[in-house]
Amino acid sequence: MEDILIVDSPLIKNINALIPGHLKTLSDLNEWESSNILEAQRLFFSTPKKRVFTSELIQKLHKKMFDRTWAWAGIYRSRDLFEGLNRHLISKSIYELCIDLAHWQNKHMNIIEQSVRLHHVLASIRAFEGGNLRHARMAGDLLLYTAGHKRPSWPDSNTIKNTDFMKKYAESMKLADRGDYEALLELTWGLMRE
Repeated sequence: MEDILIVDSPLIKNINALIPGHLKTLSDLNEWESSNILEAQRLFFSTPKKRVFTSELIQKLHKKMFDRTWAWAGIYRSRDLFEGLNRHLISKSIYELCIDLAHWQNKHMNIIEQSVRLHHVLASIRAFEGGNLRHARMAGDLLLYTAGHKRPSWPDSNTIKNTDFMKKYAESMKLADRGDYEALLELTWGLMRE
């Protein structure tokens, strides 16, 4: 199968925001983004550190994940998307999510459930131009890591393409949209056992 050129991809909405000019295909872009995300993982997951989840931390995490790839890294989106909240509600919603997270911690909610809820709400907000699901998963993982808990082993892109994982993930996120977190909790637990 021939690789798709970045300029021909319907997935790329703003080619002008792409920082590295030498990338030509989606495979090149995926490899570059993966390298950028690995750098962010090394930064955030190298030494255990107590972190307070704030709007600034949420933005910094996204920025470090995509700062060598996209000009919009770490910047809340300035346009409305098909999915996600209205752009004018992003900042307030992220702030409220951080307040909710502190409340969950004070109520001694299970750390896995906190992580899953953080992941789901961030994904639902779709605060950035791109990378929102990967960012939401990493934020949930960071919460677990900060608490000294094992993190899930999210599948790589080949596993996602060649299994029914993405279908199960999408279904569990839809259930969470309705307030039912059981399937997403089960999926996350399963990724911790592997």
